[in-house]
Amino acid sequence: MKHFNYYAFLLIAVFSILFSTNSSAQINKDSLWAVWKNTNIDDTLRLDAIYNIAWDGYLFNDPDSAKYYAQMQYEFADSTGLEKWQANALYTLGVAHYLKGEFADALQNFNKCLSIREKINDEKGIAVVLNGIGLVHSDQGNTSQAIINYTKTIKILEKLGDKSRISGCYNNIGIIYQTIRDNEKALEYYQKSLEINEELDDKESIANSLNNIGIIQKDQEKYESALESYQKSIAIGETIGYKRGISNSLINIGNVYTLQGDFEKSLDYFRQSLKIKEELEDKKGIAMSLVSIGNALKEQKNYSEAISYSKQGLALSKELNAAEEMKEAANILYECYKALGQTQKSLEMHELYVKTKDELTSEENHREVLRQEFQYNYEKQYLIDSLNFARNEAIKNIKLKKSENAKWFFLILSALTLLLAGFVYYAYKQKQKANILLEERNKFEIENKKRAISLFGQQVSKEIALELLSESFNSGSKKLFACIMFLDIRDFTTFAETKEPAEIIQYQNDVFGFMIDVISKHHGIINQFLGDGFMATFGAPSSSGNDIQNAVNAAKEILEILNNKCNSGEIPQTKIGIGLHAGNIVTGNVGTVERKQYSITGNTVILASRIEQLNKEFNSEILISKEVMDHLDQHNIKFKNLGSVTLKGRVEPMEIIRLL
Repeated sequence: MKHFNYYAFLLIAVFSILFSTNSSAQINKDSLWAVWKNTNIDDTLRLDAIYNIAWDGYLFNDPDSAKYYAQMQYEFADSTGLEKWQANALYTLGVAHYLKGEFADALQNFNKCLSIREKINDEKGIAVVLNGIGLVHSDQGNTSQAIINYTKTIKILEKLGDKSRISGCYNNIGIIYQTIRDNEKALEYYQKSLEINEELDDKESIANSLNNIGIIQKDQEKYESALESYQKSIAIGETIGYKRGISNSLINIGNVYTLQGDFEKSLDYFRQSLKIKEELEDKKGIAMSLVSIGNALKEQKNYSEAISYSKQGLALSKELNAAEEMKEAANILYECYKALGQTQKSLEMHELYVKTKDELTSEENHREVLRQEFQYNYEKQYLIDSLNFARNEAIKNIKLKKSENAKWFFLILSALTLLLAGFVYYAYKQKQKANILLEERNKFEIENKKRAISLFGQQVSKEIALELLSESFNSGSKKLFACIMFLDIRDFTTFAETKEPAEIIQYQNDVFGFMIDVISKHHGIINQFLGDGFMATFGAPSSSGNDIQNAVNAAKEILEILNNKCNSGEIPQTKIGIGLHAGNIVTGNVGTVERKQYSITGNTVILASRIEQLNKEFNSEILISKEVMDHLDQHNIKFKNLGSVTLKGRVEPMEIIRLL
């Protein structure tokens, strides 16, 4: 199991550091609301009150409510011409949208805020909003733009001497490098942040930095160092009551013990973390803790409890659309159900696991492309700067030594040419790397689709799997003309009562195995197994052009092979009944958003089933409707017309034909 890395929570801490607020502050919202409603006091006092309601009261636990109050603040500040307060409100709106993952809206509000702050020359405010823009670009995977904005922020903060906020920017840059798996650079920036925080004696930020450093050490498999960093973080957090940081360090300690195979200890730390997460009403943290507990219990083979915790974690992860947690929960449930022999549930969880894993793998490939692009752009700029420097130096030297112009010019031009050639070669190799990565990604997606078709094809036919996974597939319903076959094994219940489960399964495999091959050979598909029979379709999801003749040929070949196998003693004596009917059907996905099934429905399906049931009455093996007969070459087929028969649930009688 991949263990969760807790650095996302730092965003709240970073906002707290950078934007002069305390996310854990307890405020009296009723008192602030009374101030806001008092029109007899100064406008700035009222704006300060509504700002604190939005920021300290709601922003980090209820962003939607924060948006409501921040919008109220903006409209009032706009009507009174108080630009500073307009900018503050826009910034709160930007952060709220960011926390909700609404990046386009976040950038729009941040840019409007930046425009106002540049207009009023608010340098600290400019640094704050540049950092916010950097965070959005970072989460969008635009690492180059993120670094540019963080660098601008740091330059302004250095000018202002604001070390606390510089520390926050270092943390953000560390997060970027950790995201693109450059742990050495991430550790370098986390250490820089820690040094500033220790200098300022900012205990909450020290705890955050130590926790982040511990994550890097864990990823580097330096487990003792990681545990030491986490324990230091907890100790500092306990002195200031920093529950969020404590809970994150606890689950990270649990992850280390899980990697070391000490599941008793990991369970203890996961449960401690869960308790605090529940107190904080931190849904994402609760989901992570539940899934981590489920995994530890699974490793102890305590499958029932593991299923209970993992199901809770999966439900919460779906609510939050948290793909990493969904993937881990589904994998745990898959392994638990598999161990308990619950095949259907195991398969459902495996499908969910593969789907979510593939989505995350695609994101991982994207991160790797971004990492190479970032490295390429950085080194390209370095080479360009070097070339410019060399050129400028050459010009200076030429001016100073006119007598050696020709000689030095030739040498310098040669050097520049070599440098340029080196750069072009480097750019070519980087492009070649990117192309290889793209080819691997495409290959992965092709293999992934093959695996999906293989897995899906175990539940439905390969044709249906291909249809549903094709890019042109429309999930809506379709009306098609097709021939439907129902096949039933006679007296199967009596047979099954005297046999062991393993014997029953073996018998079904022996009988259905060759039938499936025959159906496929004649361009049909098995739509549904019915225990002692199946439903097959000829003409859906796609037609071979001669579907009814194919269905009849398949029915006759199945009967012929079955009789041969029974006569040779290969399988027990078996009687079957087959019914065929042709007409319009409706195909499409039926079910909920969570789970759907490719379904074939319509009156044609019902009538085919009713026709098959008539075999018992007429002591026959293959019965077809007149609609089927009308599409056959009757000169090459032996049959007996049984006349008009009233079918169950149908008023009008149908003409039924027995194939001989």
